[in-house]
Amino acid sequence: MNFDLKRCMEVDGGKCVTRDGREARVLCDDRKGGADFPVVVLVSFSDGSEGSVYYGSEGSVYYQSNGAYSHGERSDKLDLQNLPRKRYTVMGHKGPYANPHAIVTYSSKTQAEHRAEDTNDMLVGIFEWEEK
Repeated sequence: MNFDLKRCMEVDGGKCVTRDGREARVLCDDRKGGADFPVVVLVSFSDGSEGSVYYGSEGSVYYQSNGAYSHGERSDKLDLQNLPRKRYTVMGHKGPYANPHAIVTYSSKTQAEHRAEDTNDMLVGIFEWEEK
């Protein structure tokens, strides 16, 4: 599983998604009485409502079975994933003998546009993509 709770809280303001694409937001990561599943998350449903769901700090959903919560041994559609990271790549080259495939990647569109404007590069383009 590729869920990073620290990144979710510090970088994304508690926002994340489930494996099946539902928006989710972490309410707390230190629930009292829930040592095995301390993360409380509001998960969005198709009707616009939200429901609270318990998670382990690694993003695995906990479900109730026979009156007791337990961790699923398999991946679940409600397991958490971090938001995809947008990246911006500037492609271009300098001069007639330079590498025509010069590629520089930035984490913000502003940085990429600044690079494209402030150089003598022949700009091929700025491409936006998501890092999962």
